[in-house]
Amino acid sequence: NVESWTLAMNSNQLSYTVGSLTATKQYRFRVRAKSGSVVAGDYSPVSQYYAAALPSQVTIDTASTELNGVNITLHWTKLTITPATQLDILGYKIYVTQRYSTNSYVFEVHDIDEYEITGLTAGVEYQFE
Repeated sequence: NVESWTLAMNSNQLSYTVGSLTATKQYRFRVRAKSGSVVAGDYSPVSQYYAAALPSQVTIDTASTELNGVNITLHWTKLTITPATQLDILGYKIYVTQRYSTNSYVFEVHDIDEYEITGLTAGVEYQFE
């Protein structure tokens, strides 16, 4: 069983960011020191990671959404990323747009399944994403 490796970086930098990973694919990394053109020592132990696949969408539970005057509490079901990774979602972004207006807002929340938005204007139609 012969492994094929791709050289990702050849420099004196101490960190490297890998971009354009394919969701749910396994990636393995190892590091080896060098001085100029001379390779020094063995490779590090192999580190193995899976690129996470985010869920396609979060659905706001309209049945449990609470409207109280100019405040609204949105509810949704917390999601888990693919079974291969078993990672928890760390946060959500709620986009609010006023209909017939360029006014929009973004709320970033962490590890919760509901959020109250206060101070809405009575009589104005809002869209939540």
